[in-house]
Amino acid sequence: MHLLGCSSVLGSEDWTPCFRERVLNTALPLSALAISLAVFLIQYARSRRKHHAAAAAVAQLDPDASSFQIAPAAAAASTSDAQSSSSSIGRLFSWRKSSDSRNGKAPQQEQETISAATLAVFRTENAMILNEVLATPLHHLDAAELSHKRRLDVTKRSVDTVGAVVLAAMHAAGWAVNSGSLSEVAWAFTWIYFALLGAFSLGTSHSLYSHKAAFFFVYFCIALSNLRSALISDDQSREAPHVTLAALKLAASVLLLIPTVFFPLETKVPAAVKAIHETMAARTQFGEPTTAIPTPAKHRSPATTRRNSTDERQPLLEADEAERGFAAAEKAGIERPPAPPEVRASLYSRISFGFVTPALLKHYKVQFTLPAVPDLPPGDKAANVVAAFRADSSRDAGGAGAGSTLIPSKKPLALRLVWHFSPLLALQFVWAFLEAILELSPAVGLRLTLRYISERDAERNGEGKATTPGHMAVLFVMTMGLGQAAAAVCASQALFIGRRICIRLRAILITEIISKSLRRSDIGGTPPTKKDEGGEEEHEIDAAAKPPAEEDEEGAQLKEGQRATDGQVVNLVSVDVFKVSEICAYLHFAFPQVPTSILLCLYLLYDLLGPSALVGFACLLLLLPAQITVASFFVKLQKRLLEATDKRLNLTTEVLNCIKTVKFFAWEEAFATRLGKTRSKELAVLRKRSFAWLLSAIFFIGTPVAVTAVTFAVHTRIFRQPLDAETAFTALALFNLLRMPMDTLPDMIVQILSSLVSVRRIDTFLREKETQKYEQLCGEAAQREEGDPVVGFKDATFVFKLDENSEGSDQEATSTFVLRDLNLHFPEGKLSIIAGSVGSGKTCLLMSLLGETQRVAGRTFMPCPIARALEPIDPETGLSETVAYVSQTAWLLGTTVKENILFGSPYEEQRYKKVLKACSLEPDLKILEYHDETEVGEKGTSLSGGQKARVALARALYSPAKYVLIDDALSAVDAHTAEHLYRNYLLGDLMKGRTCVLVTHAVTLVLPGAAYAVNLDNGRVTAAGPAEQLAAQGVFDHETGPRSSAASVVEHKAECNEEDEAPPTIEEIDEEARANEEADIQSRQERKKLSDLEESYGKGAVGIKQYILYIKSFFPTRIGTILFWALAVSTFLVSRATDVGVSAALRRWAGSYSAAPESESLLAVRPRQLVAAFFAQPAKATSSTDSSPWEAQSQLVLTPTSQPSDSLTLHYLHVYALWAMGFIIVSLLRDAVVLFGSLRASRNLYERMTKAILNARPQFFDRTPVGRIMNRFSKDLETVDQEIAPTFLFLIDVILQGVVILVVSSYALPAMGIFSIFIVAVYGSIGALYIVSSRDLKRIESVQRSPIFTLVGEVLGGTIAVRAYGDTARFTRHCLRLIDKASRPFFFMWYENRWLSMRVDTFAGMVSLVVGLGLVWNKSIDAALAGFTLSFTIQLVDAALWTVRMITQNEINFNSIERIGEYLDIEAERSVGQQPPAHWPTASGNIVVEGLTARYSPEFEPVLKGVSFEVKPGEKVGIVGRTGSGKSTLALCFFRFLEAEAGSISIDGISIAGVPLKTLRERLTVIPQDAQLFSGTVRSNLDPFSHYEDGELWQALQRVKLASPAGASRGPSRAPTRPSSPSGDVEESLPSLFHSLGAPIEQGGRNLSSGQRQLVALARGLLKMRDSRVLILDESTANLDSASDRQIQQTIRTEMAPGATILVIAHRLRTIIDFDKILVLDKGNVLEFASPLDLLNDETSSFRELCERSGEMEMLREMAEKAAEKRAKQ
Repeated sequence: MHLLGCSSVLGSEDWTPCFRERVLNTALPLSALAISLAVFLIQYARSRRKHHAAAAAVAQLDPDASSFQIAPAAAAASTSDAQSSSSSIGRLFSWRKSSDSRNGKAPQQEQETISAATLAVFRTENAMILNEVLATPLHHLDAAELSHKRRLDVTKRSVDTVGAVVLAAMHAAGWAVNSGSLSEVAWAFTWIYFALLGAFSLGTSHSLYSHKAAFFFVYFCIALSNLRSALISDDQSREAPHVTLAALKLAASVLLLIPTVFFPLETKVPAAVKAIHETMAARTQFGEPTTAIPTPAKHRSPATTRRNSTDERQPLLEADEAERGFAAAEKAGIERPPAPPEVRASLYSRISFGFVTPALLKHYKVQFTLPAVPDLPPGDKAANVVAAFRADSSRDAGGAGAGSTLIPSKKPLALRLVWHFSPLLALQFVWAFLEAILELSPAVGLRLTLRYISERDAERNGEGKATTPGHMAVLFVMTMGLGQAAAAVCASQALFIGRRICIRLRAILITEIISKSLRRSDIGGTPPTKKDEGGEEEHEIDAAAKPPAEEDEEGAQLKEGQRATDGQVVNLVSVDVFKVSEICAYLHFAFPQVPTSILLCLYLLYDLLGPSALVGFACLLLLLPAQITVASFFVKLQKRLLEATDKRLNLTTEVLNCIKTVKFFAWEEAFATRLGKTRSKELAVLRKRSFAWLLSAIFFIGTPVAVTAVTFAVHTRIFRQPLDAETAFTALALFNLLRMPMDTLPDMIVQILSSLVSVRRIDTFLREKETQKYEQLCGEAAQREEGDPVVGFKDATFVFKLDENSEGSDQEATSTFVLRDLNLHFPEGKLSIIAGSVGSGKTCLLMSLLGETQRVAGRTFMPCPIARALEPIDPETGLSETVAYVSQTAWLLGTTVKENILFGSPYEEQRYKKVLKACSLEPDLKILEYHDETEVGEKGTSLSGGQKARVALARALYSPAKYVLIDDALSAVDAHTAEHLYRNYLLGDLMKGRTCVLVTHAVTLVLPGAAYAVNLDNGRVTAAGPAEQLAAQGVFDHETGPRSSAASVVEHKAECNEEDEAPPTIEEIDEEARANEEADIQSRQERKKLSDLEESYGKGAVGIKQYILYIKSFFPTRIGTILFWALAVSTFLVSRATDVGVSAALRRWAGSYSAAPESESLLAVRPRQLVAAFFAQPAKATSSTDSSPWEAQSQLVLTPTSQPSDSLTLHYLHVYALWAMGFIIVSLLRDAVVLFGSLRASRNLYERMTKAILNARPQFFDRTPVGRIMNRFSKDLETVDQEIAPTFLFLIDVILQGVVILVVSSYALPAMGIFSIFIVAVYGSIGALYIVSSRDLKRIESVQRSPIFTLVGEVLGGTIAVRAYGDTARFTRHCLRLIDKASRPFFFMWYENRWLSMRVDTFAGMVSLVVGLGLVWNKSIDAALAGFTLSFTIQLVDAALWTVRMITQNEINFNSIERIGEYLDIEAERSVGQQPPAHWPTASGNIVVEGLTARYSPEFEPVLKGVSFEVKPGEKVGIVGRTGSGKSTLALCFFRFLEAEAGSISIDGISIAGVPLKTLRERLTVIPQDAQLFSGTVRSNLDPFSHYEDGELWQALQRVKLASPAGASRGPSRAPTRPSSPSGDVEESLPSLFHSLGAPIEQGGRNLSSGQRQLVALARGLLKMRDSRVLILDESTANLDSASDRQIQQTIRTEMAPGATILVIAHRLRTIIDFDKILVLDKGNVLEFASPLDLLNDETSSFRELCERSGEMEMLREMAEKAAEKRAKQ
């Protein structure tokens, strides 16, 4: 090969003089000059264009906020918009004209294909994201830090310039010394160019760092090479002047490199983010956050907004910009974590990750907490990432009309992501390619080192003369050590870039999923019922959740056009997003690293072994399909495992959500059995997965060993080639290098394909239909005509569930429920009510007002704020044109009461206190532990139903919304509280000027105060108009009774007006009392700060207790546990011993080519002699005269060397194969023992935890969120199932591997025994620093990930409410901040991971260097022993690195054992007792409650205080009292949910305290207010364990009016939906809601209305009455209309429970007025206990006062008198 006239590149010891002169020192510097100049000019020319393109892209996100290319027309349009009106719709839509003006385009009618409402929604989202970007400073430097940075920067640039001048002078001097050397001239000109470049950087802002750094490093390498050449050269260049000059040049290059390498390096900010800060202005009307969910700011005038926007566009200094950003962040309520250390790090620090060291040292003793975790670099912040991604996506979204760049691109998501991350991926691929080359350096160095030692041995034995000098041997050894260090740098950079892609990808996908969830259509539906093979509907609880058999991947796939379920959306975030982000972090393995490694290894093997390598490669290729098959089988099993786990988790979630029902019905054991069955199915898949793991282990462990054996056999037996030490151990090293790529490639292919499926699932979800809310409402607002209502309908027809494929008139036929022909005009500023029977469509009407149903015809009128922050607040009324919505089931955030009420609005103390008073929340807050700072828990679990409803009402009242929609919130409160809400809330001062639309069954209470009323029946309006008029017509007689005439309504209204003349104010109390109250509140809130309400994470190392717990779980007996672990430890030891035996056998075999073997067979000697023989020096060989063809390559002049005989070669091959086979078998046995033993431990731990949870006291579930419990059953149990055993196995194996490496090294080099102590100490120190902090970071990251999933659940559960309030953008902003909080510990943990890898790998390379030098120095060591030793030493990198990592991972995994262990010891219910008689309680037994005192926990006040009363057999007792009086607590005491602190409850003469818990709950029946339903079918909800016949089920449904005799059949059932139900007169023949017991019911009964859910629960409870004589009803009919309630109550008394003793807790007084007795409770005390008539006749009676305040006194008295007369006649 001729290169620039040079015939060769390398000589025997160095470069050839021609190559060194012409190429290295002439062509290379001139090429560097040319390349640098070209790159500089291109980059300088492109910089402006790149900036222009970035500014144009980000301007598309929010054109009005951009200063990019602002034309005068645009400015005029913007001014006109600001002055035109206060309507947010006008401001949002005005950008379209101005955008066209900026770009010089005329509006084209044919392009208007995207609605203005759609564009406004996306623009609002983008404006919020841009605000968040602008709130984050690009630089984390204050003024002093910035000044220091600039001084260092000037110093570095000066050094660069001066150093270039000095080097140019040196080369000029070299030109003089070398008599006109052309190379010196080339270098001089090059350095003059770089001096000019340095001067240019000094005078401008361009650092040109990459140009100079790359060249300086290249020059350093060449200078080092030139100095070496000068030192070893035999010509004149070795003279003193030349050596001195070369040394000076090297010193100068080092001085140039010092500031380049060690001075802080400026971090580049992504172009899009930089463009946002330079060209975009914050839209201040979107506001700033102050609470858990960000808060909008108060509205500013347009003039103020324009002035602020103009100010923000002015250029700022970096320090000013940083301080401005910090101030904005602090004002916005964003915590200011430590600055990201990476942004100030030097090049050396970034390469070695040294910037992590200070944090590691600090937190070695001080535990890491979230505030201490450094911030993310600006380019990795979620808002910046999402903004950049949307800007990139906007470039390909043209062609859809004006503003089309605002909507998501139509290109596939995968392509958009690849395009967005292409720069990072390209850089990652470069590092990976370099790593693939450098990771071969140990094998190459090993070969060259063994060749040198072989030459030395031959020379020592007189068989030839060594031609390789000693300094070359040192270079060969350095190739091994330094090559490992360089490969570690490349690997760390590639993996770190992968992790950067990972967190950015998570931010993009999670944000897009959550924002899409807030935008997508919310029209619900019900999946079809699946039938089993016999044609009967499945009635398992999870039957309805099972996907159809023909569905792809068992229903895992999202299908185009179908709406994803909430569970699927959660899975997208929890599974798919994390799967895609994880695989993207390792894409460089699939390409180019693995293919490059394989190709290079094969090339080196062929160069080493010749044709024999092709045989080995053929074996690898033959095994590859089998590996892919096993990998595919493993992935399929993983999918099946996910399905089995999902079924178990779905059932577990439902059991926990319905735990009260489970305990009320004593179903713990039955559900434990059912959970056990789902667990058994999961364990069966886990066993198959373990088998697949073993198959994979066969290939991972066996393939390199088997292929090596086959290759060596072919090499020695077929091709008759010698297997000397150089060949054998180099080939072994290369085959070991092939192990990882060959094992990784099939798995990576499968994982990439699986991730593509996940990307498509996410893409399918993101393409779901958008909500038509804004189309329906905003469009009508723009087209409003005179006479149109502000709130109402015109000729409107709506469907609740619409078939997406239907069109035109067929829509009504295919929908589940239809609201027809609505013409309603709700009066402004007044109260309107909507009434009707259960399922008549009341909720559907409210949904239609909000635009949440499908409109088929007509028009809807309702203000529609896309962002409520955009709506100005009227300074006089304090109201804005926004909407507040209170759903029937209160939707609360899992934060404090106060934050739920504020819901993002600014805190105003007086207004806040008025709201608390109006909602009657003050007494409740006093009893809460931390007052209004008490966490309400997940879904408000720590509050009662009434309290949750009133917090939701308070949120609506506190908001500035002018329009309030309330869906039957009064049903959740008692009569007294309802009356208070009516007077102080609905008619109170804070409601003045508001339009309120109320759905209610409490018509009697609210009708007098209503201005407008609507009555619905089966989707049609039967009456609508002024309330007085409808009352006069008797429309509501079925609700109010005939006495509520129009006159009485008018009279009552007048009374209300008189009473309400004085608006509710804060009560005047004396200053001392006020001060005491405030001090008490302050004290409780301070206690909260000290308490740990959030989910805790472990501190420090996992204790020995957790390890003992896990070890004991393998076998129930101590003997079994000891035997199992003795077997496991033995297999580990034998496995590692056989591994050493394989290498020792190869050493013996290779040594036989330079020495004669023992005459006796190695198999014939004793084991001790056999082991000694492997380590002994082999004797000289005496046979074979064939010389090796490889001798010519070794630069060794050899005499013909004899080879072992064929029989002896075959003998060595057999011995090697036997050791190899033993190693494979023992390794598989080791893995099998641990894996299958761990499954026993998993099963035992799960059974213990399930039993503990199901038997836990109810108070445990009150204070523990379901999500926290589910973490144990999901992630923690998954860790125990799938991670602990492999990690534990790997940990022990790598520890033993490290020990073996040190032992082998010490055997060859005794001095290594002492050096090993130092090695262990260094690795121990590195590991200790890493383990302590990374363990804390992992725990923090695990905890911080939970709020993201919580937010997903809250968004899915409250989408309608969030959209109604106009807060979608705020929730998206909250999502961005939660992502950052989770990414901070995750990213810093990966900083530490790379820090560890760099130090372990580098130190391991240094150990290899030391060992290699020792072997070269010790001339008594032969090549076979050296190869044997070095083959182990080069494995020290992996052994040490994985030891530290696995210790950390093992501790993290055992944290799951610790968390599970916490739940094994929770307090269980006292279940023992003496069995009562079989007939207990009898029909003649009475109930005696005597001195009953109970409290929820010792730190709380008693809820019941000395309650005493007696109920005679068969009596019906009504229990009343205001919220918090102890009514429900009394019911819980009957079932021993609360154990009596004092007193007792006796039934039929037996104290329930002595009755076994299961027996007690089976013999009593309760129907609670909270109707908890399981997903499944009607049958599975009524009779989950098949105790009853179908006829009995139908009878129960008929009696609660959910089915009629004509409707009972076994045919297929239509899917019931929330608004559809029987309607009309309940006493007439009813259409059947359920036509089949297999009719599906969704999770929680979401496809039923609240009333229908209560009826199903009622039917379930009444089925139990055949075995029970005591029935307790706790507001079980609160959501029914009055007529239905009367009918159901009559059915219970006469048909379902005749003669039974009935206790009824009721808010509706008409329900209990005809009972035998009334029990009135107040603050846990019995106020009254007598007959209703007696209490009504007592003028001092609290019950009488309650009846009077209800407005139904006359009716109630009449009913009580009739009941008394009836009882008297009996």
